[in-house]
Amino acid sequence: LKIDVKNTRRDLPISTKICIDSKNALMIVGYYRGSIDGKMGPLTKKAIRDFQRDNNLQVDGKVGPKTWDKLSQYLND
Repeated sequence: LKIDVKNTRRDLPISTKICIDSKNALMIVGYYRGSIDGKMGPLTKKAIRDFQRDNNLQVDGKVGPKTWDKLSQYLND
């Protein structure tokens, strides 16, 4: 399952876009069930850590390049 979120976030700052895209990808793969907004709160960070742990990535709760490479596979370009 993939989702195209590009048209819904075109005028947002890049950090907000990354947060929204990350949340969408985490939701698609079943790690996140919260609101899709531009805030990296505790639920988002936990979802990121769980995703990282299950994908043999460094567990730090941040969406760095390696985490993004894995997460972005679930989003349409």
